[in-house]
Amino acid sequence: MPNTRWKDIAELIGIAAIVASLLFVGLQMQQDRNLTQAQILSDQDDTQIEWARLLQENFELWVSGMDGEELGKLELARFEVLAGAYFSKRSYLYQRILRLPTINPDAAAAVTANVIETYPGLKSAWGKRWSMLQKHGLEPPFEMAVQKSLDDIRQGRREHIQHNSYWLH
Repeated sequence: MPNTRWKDIAELIGIAAIVASLLFVGLQMQQDRNLTQAQILSDQDDTQIEWARLLQENFELWVSGMDGEELGKLELARFEVLAGAYFSKRSYLYQRILRLPTINPDAAAAVTANVIETYPGLKSAWGKRWSMLQKHGLEPPFEMAVQKSLDDIRQGRREHIQHNSYWLH
């Protein structure tokens, strides 16, 4: 009988240790997720500050390019660099969002698709980017998600939400 009692006590201690370790792992995962979310917000702030600086320096070109106005060869090249920076910024955000289970990355792709669909110049720059990716057989996740959203908008499966600001976030 005394051996059975010690055995029961040892089993209870073992079960308690397992429960405690599972609680610790759960708390650690929560902290990691919170840290990742904070890092995303911080990175997004840094990117947004740099983007704002870039737009301030090139605002007239950006507006003309976005509206699809006729640009000279050099201006068009500069606009396409700005558009590429915008797409890269959105892609980086998308990649970061993929790490968080609480945020739907398709929503970020849909926002980008709506912006592209709103502005003729950006639509043209996206078309060139998409053609280049297809030509080389590349399928980056962000670009695939944006193109799917664009296809959905164009085929009426998703509502197009008109953007009204050149200060794209």
